[in-house]
Amino acid sequence: MNDPHSPAEEIGPFQIVILVLSLLVLATLLVDAAFDLPTEISRLLQIIDDVICVVLFVDVVLRFRRARSKRRFLRWGWLDLVACIPHIDALRVARLVRVAHVIRVLRDVRMMQRIVSGAFQHRVRGGFAAAGLTVALLISFSSVAILAFERREPEANIVSAEDAIWWSAETLTTVGYGDRFPVTGEGRVLAVSLMLCGIGLFGTISGITASFLLGARADDAAPRELTEAIARLQAEVTALREAQEARAAENRPPPSL
Repeated sequence: MNDPHSPAEEIGPFQIVILVLSLLVLATLLVDAAFDLPTEISRLLQIIDDVICVVLFVDVVLRFRRARSKRRFLRWGWLDLVACIPHIDALRVARLVRVAHVIRVLRDVRMMQRIVSGAFQHRVRGGFAAAGLTVALLISFSSVAILAFERREPEANIVSAEDAIWWSAETLTTVGYGDRFPVTGEGRVLAVSLMLCGIGLFGTISGITASFLLGARADDAAPRELTEAIARLQAEVTALREAQEARAAENRPPPSL
């Protein structure tokens, strides 16, 4: 029996998302530990870490439910579960969480070749996973960047972690309510770049969705065509059998008196 926690049974586009999110969590931990960050930027990194940890926890739960042997899954699964704990200074396990994140990332990097090949085998799902991952990364990095650019300006209105996340989300989706906007030159350049990325990204998502729907229609049409072909073959076989029986009846000698 295959190991339920082996790469062979978990490979898929979603695993690339999990790998990159694990790297992002590790990066936020390292940045927060290595630099004396302003309070709001540190809070923003904490929010990003919390959200990603929720996604990682959902991934662990789903893989645990799919595992054939729960006991064998827990050989590595317990480490993944520990890695889902947010970085909270009040918890004494914070150091263990950092180690767990590092080990998980190293283990996933070792699987990278299989993960990428699995993603190419499922291009539509891989496209959706890549689009979702791109959205998460753009919102995360742009939130940190805009807060770093705007926080020292007296007229700034993007001054908290929540403001930065909200501004990044509405700018990426090109909604632009106007309640939050950059006042610095760097922030405005970032806004234009983020809007262009949003336009291209959602155009890509529309294309992937169209491919998915067309592929689904093609998949639905294939069984119908196969059924029709089988029906035609059955009709031909029946016609041949009737013709053969008719010829046999004609060639049969008349009964003797």
